[in-house]
Amino acid sequence: MTFDLADVPLWAAILGSIFMVIGALLTLVGAIGLVRLPTFYERIHAPTLGTSWGTGGMILGSMIIFTATTARPVLHEILIAI
Repeated sequence: MTFDLADVPLWAAILGSIFMVIGALLTLVGAIGLVRLPTFYERIHAPTLGTSWGTGGMILGSMIIFTATTARPVLHEILIAI
């Protein structure tokens, strides 16, 4: 099975890209929190939330794009997060 970006509908590309960018920004905020926060527990808390929500956003965006491209629900990407 080949995948071409021209096969992705515009609505799926926009929605998937929005989720991926939000996920990347949340991961970046968590990484910045690791450096900037003063105490040990605050340093651990920020990257954990940023990575969890960031990864979820990226996987959701990827699921939207591949579901729209293959015309069937693509749920096996959830296994990446587990």
